Amino acid sequence: MLSELKYLLGLKTRPNAYWLNIRNNGGSVEHYYHFLLGYLLPLCGYAEEEKTEAPILLARACGPLSRLVCEVGIPGLVLCEPYSHSLLSSEAEKLRLENVDILGLDCSEARREYDADRLASVAALAKRYIQQRLGDKIDRFCEELDSNWTPSPRLLLIKREAPDPFYQSDLAETKGAGTDRRSIANMAELIAALSGRFPQTKVVSLQGRGLAEQIALFKMADIVVAQHGAALANIVWMRPETQVFEFLPDPAQHIFFQNLSPIFGIEHHVLAQEDRKGPVDVAALMDAVASNLRSSARPALA
Repeated sequence: MLSELKYLLGLKTRPNAYWLNIRNNGGSVEHYYHFLLGYLLPLCGYAEEEKTEAPILLARACGPLSRLVCEVGIPGLVLCEPYSHSLLSSEAEKLRLENVDILGLDCSEARREYDADRLASVAALAKRYIQQRLGDKIDRFCEELDSNWTPSPRLLLIKREAPDPFYQSDLAETKGAGTDRRSIANMAELIAALSGRFPQTKVVSLQGRGLAEQIALFKMADIVVAQHGAALANIVWMRPETQVFEFLPDPAQHIFFQNLSPIFGIEHHVLAQEDRKGPVDVAALMDAVASNLRSSARPALA
């Protein structure tokens, strides 16, 4: 593929070509949190703001998450394997590539605070762009959910699953994901308790779901319950004044989502968990949800 791409770029008559250096702030964009905030939202924000006519956009691939980039369908975008992408950079002048730096919005252990104003601004651009590209698909998922998910409140419980085999392979930049990293030992008890007290509870795993469907699920939810993990990056799709309840093994160390929620007007509640794969206090969650519960307006289905 690299040789074919170089041939295409070497043609005298071709569209303008841009080598995109999408710089996430930590971790790997093969994992969903750094992918969404450090890669996809900045990329879509750039595409919305620049509106360059028919360019070639060369960006690195993101492992299994590349399918979500392809789902958006950014015109002219070519995803290159990371090694090939870096090689093209070294030949930028020869291939007449214009370098474009796109800064990520994500946090890391070294950079623990968001640039709230920039995040809100770029996210708004990205959402507008994604709505233009995927709006019909998102609306269809919302309409389907609206027809079979009892409203007021709609409670979404995220269930972690075993990771895609890619994350155990030598291809992965950072190995491990899903239940390899964290799990809830008494998940069955948690599901039974929530479903019994709040019949509107929907239990989902996000693994394998497309971007439009994930957007619809979080857009429609009034309350999200999840263990600390990348799925909570989808907070960015939630409506203001909705609520998140996060089980967190070490509340002092992982503030990524606690700091993300207020930027989008979401109430964030943290509940302690003994360890990364231990049980959670189901009764404490039930009391917290009940005491914080309030009516939430449903999203408009355009």
